[in-house]
Amino acid sequence: MSRRRGVARALGPMLILLAACGGETTSDESAEATKTVAITATEYSFAGDPTGIVSGDTVQFNVTNVGGLTHELQVLDPGGTLLGRTAEIEPGDDDSVVIEFAEAGDYRLICDIDDHQTRGQFAFITVGSG
Repeated sequence: MSRRRGVARALGPMLILLAACGGETTSDESAEATKTVAITATEYSFAGDPTGIVSGDTVQFNVTNVGGLTHELQVLDPGGTLLGRTAEIEPGDDDSVVIEFAEAGDYRLICDIDDHQTRGQFAFITVGSG
């Protein structure tokens, strides 16, 4: 486990409280994942196979940065609301985020560091009816 992930887990409860005050949603890291999806991040794309997700699934996204720049993964619901995010992931490092998909629809995966999203670092996933 990376040092950064250890710090993020230690601060997790505090971050949840801050998110509640700021109106930003966060994932439930304590939820039991029903699926695991491996994602790689590089300049300026994501790769992986997040297919077969249906409403009611709780998915752990394991993200590995195989690029030369810092990346992150944010998961946005169909309305653009942030459901959860990884920490910023340094080259060669990894992090994970657990997301519960309550509803079917088209969700976005983005890297919102600097101009990464506008350079194409985003993906769409379709969550089917459960």
